[in-house]
Amino acid sequence: EPKYGTPKDCTTGILEDSKELQAIIKKDWKKLEQLNKKQHD
Repeated sequence: EPKYGTPKDCTTGILEDSKELQAIIKKDWKKLEQLNKKQHD
C-alpha cells in the first residue's frame, strides 16, 4: 500500500521533473553543508 495516499512513482516523478525544486534543494544543501562545517570547526 502506498504511504500518505500517494504512489511512489507519482511522487518521485514530480520531484525529478521540478527544476525549481531541485534548485531549492541545492541551495538548502549548501546552507546545510556550511552549518555542518561551522559546527565541526
